Amino acid sequence: MKARIEGIGTYRLILDSGCCLDLEKCLYVFVCARNLISVAKLDKLGFNFRIGNGSLSLYKNLYYYGLVL
Repeated sequence: MKARIEGIGTYRLILDSGCCLDLEKCLYVFVCARNLISVAKLDKLGFNFRIGNGSLSLYKNLYYYGLVL
């Protein structure tokens, strides 16, 4: 799929735990029906993941950040 990038910026992801995660250098693509998060970029920031039951649990330094559905 090719799509035009409308902008680049920081997106604040608010997780169910109440934690906020600022995702820097996010690409805004108007025609995308869903939001995409680069697991590889979060991995570089030191996050760990648990994937299952249609969701992704996010951890860093054994601290639970929250759930991404």
